[in-house]
Formats: sequence, structure tokens, C-alpha cells
Amino acid sequence: MTYAIFTPIIEEIIFRDGLLQAIESKFNAPVAMVGSSLLFMLVHGIPLIMPALFVAGLSFAYLYKKYRSIYAPIILHMFINGINVIALNIVF
Repeated sequence: MTYAIFTPIIEEIIFRDGLLQAIESKFNAPVAMVGSSLLFMLVHGIPLIMPALFVAGLSFAYLYKKYRSIYAPIILHMFINGINVIALNIVF
């Protein structure tokens, strides 16, 4: 439950509201989106899924910029993590 609800909230506040904004204050939006997505990918540290984490990070950053709100990336992040929780419970 924590992984599907609280983790996305915390991560989106850190990576989109924090890092994305901080990087964008020094560079343009595309650079900030790529930079925050790379950091998002690296912090998770799971080599097998790093490409997917990078794409997810870009998707979250895009939604954050498009809707000018933290809520859209949080909802997508919750959905993705929820699917992962369900899949892991089925497998294990």
C-alpha cells in the first residue's frame, strides 16, 4: 500500500516540485526534464529497468509541465506503482 500511494507522492514532490524546478531555474525546461528523469532513474538503482524508469520520469515531468500541477504525475505514478504491486503479488 505504501509503495502504491505514499511513495509516489513523496517522489513526485522531490523530483518534480524540487529537482525539476531547481534545474529549470538554471537551464531550460527540456534540460530540466531530462536531468530530473536521469536522477529519478539513478536513484532507483535497478539496472534492468533503468530505461523504463527514465521514460517514466520523462512522462511524469511532461505531465507536471503540461498541467502545471503535481497531481497529474502523482496519479500516473500511483497507477504504475499499483500495477507493479499487483504484478509482484501474483508472481510471488
